[in-house]
Amino acid sequence: MWPGRFQEKIMLSFRSKVARKLLNYFFINESAELYVNEAARLLQEDPKNVYRMLVLFENEGLLKSRFKGRERYFTPDRGAPEYKNYKAVFMRGAGVERLLKDALAGLEGLKSAYIFGSYANAGFTAHSDIDVLLVGEHAPLEAERAVFKLRKSLGRELNLVSMTTGEFGRKKGKDQFLKSVFEKKTIKVV
Repeated sequence: MWPGRFQEKIMLSFRSKVARKLLNYFFINESAELYVNEAARLLQEDPKNVYRMLVLFENEGLLKSRFKGRERYFTPDRGAPEYKNYKAVFMRGAGVERLLKDALAGLEGLKSAYIFGSYANAGFTAHSDIDVLLVGEHAPLEAERAVFKLRKSLGRELNLVSMTTGEFGRKKGKDQFLKSVFEKKTIKVV
């Protein structure tokens, strides 16, 4: 599918926290254009490491850059032949689902979490947000706190809908909102 050199770089990229953050941001925000210090500030990472990864991804054909004045701006190269394949592989292994699962891992009382809406149904656009249904005996405010940093690093709004386990059991199959959520594709995160 890919030349050997490209496969080796994928493995290296997945191991780097900075690379994972950058790829998540650019794959979710495909029309984004960031300069190095802006990306470093957004992702809360060292600018030198961010620059190194941006250049690596540009060399691989995933990003392209241009200069505006003295700043070098990077943006996804959606026309590159390997872009779609790389995005598909990356999102399965280290994408939003994984980040959301990690962010919610310490939330006491959470029984299950589902991503629904445009993200789950492949209708995700530059202006879409990510809708998440949380079921359990967790505190909704704690859930909001758990995903606060994730919202910032993804550059997307995460809409959390919380229900208790009892409420979910009573309403499933009867409630119009839950019917609309589960009659379409959902992604179970927890």
